Amino acid sequence: MFQTATTTTTTSTTPTTVPVNRNSSDSEESALSTGSIGSSPSGIPIGRSDENGNATSTTPTTRMAQQIASRHQGRNQGQQQQQQQQQQQQQQQPDGPLAEPAAAVAAAQQRRMQEREERRGGCTQKGLHKIMRICLFVALFHLVVLVCLHRTYVGPRISKRMNVNHYLAGIHTNEDPAKLQAQAKPQAQEDDTKATTSSSNRNLNRERDLKKKDTVWRTCLENALATRPAENRSHFFALYGESVKEDEEDEDKDHHHDDEKTIQNPAIAITNATSGTDSDNDSREPPLLGRDELLQIKIIYGDDCIDCSRVRTVVSRNETISNATESTSYLRSRYLSQSKLTLWSDDGERSLAEGEDKEDRFSTLQYWNTNVYRFSTNEALMYLDEKMLLWHNVSIVNVTLSERCLATGSDAGDYSSTKKIGKFMSTIYGMDSVIINQLMYSIKTSTGKNRGGHVKNMETKERWMYTKTELDDEYNARHNPITWFFNRIGVLFVSLIAFFLVTSVTSVIVRLLTSSGVMIMFPIFSCLRGLGVAMNQRVLEMSYPWIGQARRAIRRQGVHPFNHYLGAQLGKLFLMYTLYESSQVAWSSIFYSKSTPANLSLWIFGNAMVFEYFNMIFVRSALSAYFYPRLTLLYFLAYHIYFYSVPYGFFDVALIPWVFLMAHNMLFTLLALELPASSRGAVSIESPREVFAKLSWPQWNAAIPGDWTLFLPLNSRYIPIHDRNNDAQTRNTQTGP
Repeated sequence: MFQTATTTTTTSTTPTTVPVNRNSSDSEESALSTGSIGSSPSGIPIGRSDENGNATSTTPTTRMAQQIASRHQGRNQGQQQQQQQQQQQQQQQPDGPLAEPAAAVAAAQQRRMQEREERRGGCTQKGLHKIMRICLFVALFHLVVLVCLHRTYVGPRISKRMNVNHYLAGIHTNEDPAKLQAQAKPQAQEDDTKATTSSSNRNLNRERDLKKKDTVWRTCLENALATRPAENRSHFFALYGESVKEDEEDEDKDHHHDDEKTIQNPAIAITNATSGTDSDNDSREPPLLGRDELLQIKIIYGDDCIDCSRVRTVVSRNETISNATESTSYLRSRYLSQSKLTLWSDDGERSLAEGEDKEDRFSTLQYWNTNVYRFSTNEALMYLDEKMLLWHNVSIVNVTLSERCLATGSDAGDYSSTKKIGKFMSTIYGMDSVIINQLMYSIKTSTGKNRGGHVKNMETKERWMYTKTELDDEYNARHNPITWFFNRIGVLFVSLIAFFLVTSVTSVIVRLLTSSGVMIMFPIFSCLRGLGVAMNQRVLEMSYPWIGQARRAIRRQGVHPFNHYLGAQLGKLFLMYTLYESSQVAWSSIFYSKSTPANLSLWIFGNAMVFEYFNMIFVRSALSAYFYPRLTLLYFLAYHIYFYSVPYGFFDVALIPWVFLMAHNMLFTLLALELPASSRGAVSIESPREVFAKLSWPQWNAAIPGDWTLFLPLNSRYIPIHDRNNDAQTRNTQTGP
């Protein structure tokens, strides 16, 4: 059923039927005749017999095929004669000094022949074969690139197994964790010795419990965020618990949350959280990133930096602005001095003062003046500018991630061949998909549940968002075979529906641009004639007979001027193209509703426009009508199955092999299917298409078929006269007298 959405049909060969799904080229060719060519008025084929009594056809199709064959044969004979003459001249040339001028003359003649062939212009079959092979090579190469990038950076496989003792001791040093936590405490809490001691004891008890486990699965971003001690994380968890109302897609319907806490006095909650008297959360660590925090990420390229994936800066919520009348410039300088320098450096106050130490060069003010990616689980924080972030004293967590850590899971990971290719290609095709997948599978609740989030590329200003539901559905499909099976069926069904709607609306607009879009040429011709250019509008009338016939009838009847008909056609064109653009927006919100690279839906509709135009102009033989739409459907489904199977993948990279495979499909259709059909006369001026849809009632042969005929299945096929005779003889031989 989807073949008819992309396949147009041809003219009928009988006087009582009408071609359907025919483009402008079909109408131009079929307008030359109104009945069946190659038959007498009584319907008996006209022909003659050769010496052996076999029927031979004298139809224009046969004559055209014979002329083409004779021209090719004559050209080949001429080339053979020239080669024989050159060989005879070379044999007759004497040896010695006269041989060199003769060879030069022969070489000059050969060059002139090559130049003559090149001056013929147009694309040759040899050139198209080269382009087809290049398209296939580029498509296969990018398929390999896509596989390497996907296996390295996409999905839950980015979580790597690591030693939990190594994680607890800290990635960057072998010192005691309690000592590290004591050094990392904010200056405001260093006065409280009792709170510091109880917090350290609580962390040590938690470490003893975790050491009972052998391994833990963590992503690169999780390892980096884990370098921030638990007591220095956001106090939002201590105040309000794990409230995820805004993270859920159906927040208006779901009002019950098991992990939501009763709001209490903020000062009491913070004191309880730091002193360890809160029994509810005593056994639960705060999440790696609070809902009131902004995460800023920068990528360190190269493998020279060791242990560079870690937290660089934390702005604590309890550092409030003391004077509301401070100037903006002073606030900004104080904000930068507090938020852009690391609190977790091993160099302590010296690095804060100097900021130029080699080990701490990624914590300097100059390095963090510009960041690449910004993330938050709270969408409102993403729309606050720098002054509002400063005024509300929003906590900012600055993290650096190395290329090795992103590819292997840690700064000490080993590269495989696939990861090496993926690491190299990620620098070419961008790191957006890499960072988004790190955020999807790293930022979770304290109990390990998925969370939604919002991401922004600060350089390109591009935004993405994902929901908790998307990640939960992907998790359920991976761990439940029944869910996976029904998910695959749903993906296939949605892909087929998308193919039908995208190709159908594109074929309708292509038909409209062909039939009504040419009306723009009439005002252009009138303007050129007004400027003195000899442009005759009868050329347009003959090229587009449905317009020429209407214009002649209007001129003959004189009921209304031709400008009225012209304005009606242009108004229809404007309205339909506006509806086409609106359908792109509407269907993109349905079929491509999740976060995608910029302008992805426009690329998909643009590809559909290209292969619909190719289908209308070049797909004429029966083999092309059978082969081309099916392969187009296969490529469309392959891309969309990948699109719907992962929350966020390298969708922009996957477009490249799709485009080049479609180019290979088009060139193969031309060279392997259309040229032989044209040579044997199956496609000619008498029958612009070998297969078509035949109607059961008569219509005007030069009229444009209705739009509904786009969805008619192909039910007729044109067979040349000589092929019909051969088929009849074959059937008689098989059945006997």
